[in-house]
Amino acid sequence: MQELERAIERIDELEVRLTFQEDLIQELNQVISSQDSLLIKLQEQMRLLLEKHRELEFRLSDDGETPDERPPHY
Repeated sequence: MQELERAIERIDELEVRLTFQEDLIQELNQVISSQDSLLIKLQEQMRLLLEKHRELEFRLSDDGETPDERPPHY
């Protein structure tokens, strides 16, 4: 009988652990989803900033070349 009681206690403990783990997985999933959305927004902002930066470099250069470009004789 004592073995049965121990087995029932272990099952109860495992069920409690499983419930906590399921809750944690759900919370982590929400965090990942939120971070994914933020990352997409940041990537778009970075793309726009890079585009503006390149446009400004082009406008500020005297000959229309960006400073990063090599002259044609290279």
